[in-house]
Amino acid sequence: MTAIGLYIGCGTDFEIMTKLSELTACIYIDSRPLTAYGELYNYNNNSSSNNENKDVSDIPVSTTYMTQFYQNARNYGFIKTTVDGTYPHVYRNYATSQDVYHYYNLSFPIYTVKTNYAGNRDELTKLMHQLKRVTHLIVIGYSPHYSVFKHFANRVCLVGDYTTVYKDDLDALLPYEHDKITNILQRDHEQREQREQQRERPNLQNKIEKYIYFDKSGTRLVFSSYAEFIYGIMLTPHTAQSLGPSLFAAEPDALDLAVARTRTHCINAPPITPLSDA
Repeated sequence: MTAIGLYIGCGTDFEIMTKLSELTACIYIDSRPLTAYGELYNYNNNSSSNNENKDVSDIPVSTTYMTQFYQNARNYGFIKTTVDGTYPHVYRNYATSQDVYHYYNLSFPIYTVKTNYAGNRDELTKLMHQLKRVTHLIVIGYSPHYSVFKHFANRVCLVGDYTTVYKDDLDALLPYEHDKITNILQRDHEQREQREQQRERPNLQNKIEKYIYFDKSGTRLVFSSYAEFIYGIMLTPHTAQSLGPSLFAAEPDALDLAVARTRTHCINAPPITPLSDA
């Protein structure tokens, strides 16, 4: 299977493409330059009537985002191959044979393809079809809504790094934050999810093939389970501090086992094998 990434809240990050050299293509989605509020914008405007009546001139617009994206793409060897007016913009690195499909002005999840500022119905329907082929979900900095998993045909690799928050105060979350991927994984891991809530939200761990983590030095760590992932990244001092003390309250034997397996299998792990078609 061809390795294809999905990066929601991509910003102007092209460094990840050099780290994930196994990717042949990556779908970049960002709500900028129209708005920097992502899904919050959709939460406040999730009906077609709101979208139809909303004055675009009232929405904060970044005047530099597209230029910065273009310049950073070139810094990492990606050349824009589409003309303005087409959607999405496509960037290609001819040296690595990697393509980036940039869906800008698009917040996710997509509540309707009928009235969307980003693209027309055909363009967004095509995007929904392309998401079925995703093998790598990049969760760096921004944690997307869990509903993105419904678009994937196969289990995916979850990719994170030291800028991503994995430990949060679950009792102090805003309403929309309960549906973020990292918070659901944390809640399942800590067994704090009520049975009724578990029926409403999927078990995301069953939908993830493996976990890839990049520490601040760029070292790549690979984990086969969320438990190994969350304990394994504690080996990096800057991450351990950001996770908070409660994650160290695991049973000693379980923690020692996870650390031992991490040291044996994960440090400087080679690039993963793309997921099979099975």
